[in-house]
Amino acid sequence: MKYKILYVNLFPEIGGAETSLIYLLEGLNRKKFTPYVIVPKSGQFSERLKKLCKLIYLDLPGYTIRELFIPGTNLIALFKFGRICKITKPDLIHLNHITQSFYAGCMRILFKIPVIATSWVNSDCVYFYQNIISNFGCNLILPITPELKIQILNKKFIPRNKLLTIFPGVDNNFFTPSKSKVLYKKSLGLNSQYLTLSIISRFDFSKDHLTFLKAVNLVIKKYPKINIVIAQSIDINLEIGNHMAPIVKKQIDKFLSKNPLLQKRVTFTGYQNDMRFLYNATDILVNSSLYESLGISLIEAASCSIPIVATNGGTQHHVVMDNVNGFLVGVGDYHKMADQILKLCQNPKLRYLFGKQARLITLTKFSLKRYAEEITQVYEHLLK
Repeated sequence: MKYKILYVNLFPEIGGAETSLIYLLEGLNRKKFTPYVIVPKSGQFSERLKKLCKLIYLDLPGYTIRELFIPGTNLIALFKFGRICKITKPDLIHLNHITQSFYAGCMRILFKIPVIATSWVNSDCVYFYQNIISNFGCNLILPITPELKIQILNKKFIPRNKLLTIFPGVDNNFFTPSKSKVLYKKSLGLNSQYLTLSIISRFDFSKDHLTFLKAVNLVIKKYPKINIVIAQSIDINLEIGNHMAPIVKKQIDKFLSKNPLLQKRVTFTGYQNDMRFLYNATDILVNSSLYESLGISLIEAASCSIPIVATNGGTQHHVVMDNVNGFLVGVGDYHKMADQILKLCQNPKLRYLFGKQARLITLTKFSLKRYAEEITQVYEHLLK
């Protein structure tokens, strides 16, 4: 028997959760499952999904009051969602963002459809009303890290038997080590003889690009032969109604204008559909986030055998093991970040060893094959 899975996504643009859903759809067993995906409107995400599934456009607001993290309860959207479920007759609903639990919970009651939700960040479970609605809406919640599972449990509104940690995964046959970075650097207009330091994070204050820039500004004075790549779109915000990206870009431009030597080395690539070109041109990946819920770009880079320097503000340690495949530094500590980047710049053997370990970690812990198999087991259990 073939089952219909209705995925619901909160955002029209691509963040880590959206990237992870794309990979899941790529690894999904199509002999067992037919996927439908609801997105709020056309954008980066829908463009990537067109060849992977049947698309449905419906805005199910994730929040009633965004500032208080009150989950969405829009009754008009609920009515439209009910009509979609009545027409498509899904066997299971998988929410890619738990903040939409109210809508799915109503379908769970009306049509007896089992509901799964992925939980990505600790802001999913800060307040009691979030947890009450999540418990109402879902048969099972999938926090992406053990730490997030513990945070949810500590709120005491969601029972342990409703929680199952599943790490996301990437296709290790797609994200592979580059045999030669020269051509990829040239394709991005970079100096092929220089090392390339990259940061791949959306333009958001939580990603703290300034700490990255302050660090590389120190590095470049001691090791001048470096390219600096800043990826992601400067025009597109993840959330509808959020206008943070251009503000962050102005902040970055202001800093660069005061540091002309650094400015000359910086390349903005914009959003890339195929991230392999960026990774294959990258010698060291840097992540300066104030908080990161694992970080899909870290997993992708590790799969490409790239050593990583990252902040320890979150659960990056599952991907970046200090002194094993990279370095972890304190949030905002650009001096320490600069020291560790410089250490890697000056030591090609260390870069190679760290990169080799990074690939091994993703093969054993973050493979798409493992991710798809674990999700499939969950689906089959609920669909019995």
